Amino acid sequence: MSQAQSLWLMIAMQMLLFGCLWLLASRTYEQYRRALLWMGGFNLMMSLALFLMCLRGGDGPRWLLNGMSDALVVTSFVAMWNGARHLLQPAPPLREAGAVLAVVVPGLIAMSVWPALQGHEYGVQLCVLAWFVGRCGWHAFQALRRREDRAVAWFVLVVAGLSAGTVLLRGIGALLDMWTIRPEAGSSWSVQFAYFAIFGLSVVNGVMAYAMVRLLMSDLEYLTRHDALTRVLNRRGIAGVLASRWRDWQQRAQTFSLLQLDLDHFKSINDRHGHAAGDAVLVNVARTLAEGLRPGDAMGRTGGEEFVVVLADGTGVEEAGHVAERLRQAVQSAPDAPGNVPVTVSIGIATVASGDQDAEQVLGRADAALYAAKAAGRNRVCVGTASGSDVLPVDARRTGGANSVTA
Repeated sequence: MSQAQSLWLMIAMQMLLFGCLWLLASRTYEQYRRALLWMGGFNLMMSLALFLMCLRGGDGPRWLLNGMSDALVVTSFVAMWNGARHLLQPAPPLREAGAVLAVVVPGLIAMSVWPALQGHEYGVQLCVLAWFVGRCGWHAFQALRRREDRAVAWFVLVVAGLSAGTVLLRGIGALLDMWTIRPEAGSSWSVQFAYFAIFGLSVVNGVMAYAMVRLLMSDLEYLTRHDALTRVLNRRGIAGVLASRWRDWQQRAQTFSLLQLDLDHFKSINDRHGHAAGDAVLVNVARTLAEGLRPGDAMGRTGGEEFVVVLADGTGVEEAGHVAERLRQAVQSAPDAPGNVPVTVSIGIATVASGDQDAEQVLGRADAALYAAKAAGRNRVCVGTASGSDVLPVDARRTGGANSVTA
């Protein structure tokens, strides 16, 4: 066995290990199973192809050791791109991949057994791989850049460009018989290319593993800021939005308003219809409220049946009243939840004032207004005053709400 064949065998074992690890990961991370299975298939097909290459020069059938191994290498890269496309979303599909599999793969097998073309299949394979690496690198660069992974995006583009250029030169050289780089040959070119393959295939798996880690970190960050049931922001998430609005108020005197919402008689819904029906009500209400928000508004679930809406910068008390009344009417007129449970909501409003020491004071006034709306009969909107010592109901003539309390 030549030195080059020993290196290819080592790479085959490495790819086998990578493939097993990707397949093991696919059993752990259900939401990314398809991408992980594709990556596992890429590594396993590449491992098999390299193992067949190591057997070249013996008594085995040429169509298997040469044609099939070259075809497996090309097919493995198609699998790699399908895995990358799912991990590096929104990466577009490579429409040319189908043509590659339909034309190049049978062509490589035919060339391996056609005496007039024998010996050129390896060069064709390298030229096809050069095109594939370049195309995949460019799409991966665009996808990573859209995800703000600029440093990694440029690293992938540079490595893919250099790899594609190197592989293309080797392929052209092989076609023109300028040098011999077939694995069974013992030339220095073959050994150098084996080392290059070790680096390139390790980079592919490393970049995909990095993308997987970033996705998992993104999922974890999402879970720390969003409510698992309703998919809106949780207490921590909405607190971050409120802190940002408060900074805008301090730095630029940018007015903002809050809505504190509470579902009416929610405990009786749980007691009468069960917690499953209560969860369905929360999901429906959250969806209805989210559909009624404007660009720049943010909503979070802060308790069992309590929601907070931080309205966009520049929203004063009058506009906040219109938004609140629209949301109240939307919840009241929404289709009944499972079990035909009627649902209404009470809303308290507060607008930031010059005497506020922190955002909690604004939130406290909204909470006080909410309790005033509850005490006034529920299913209505009230406004908290700047002093916090009084609560004024929203004027129904301004909001047009039949269930708003008249001042």
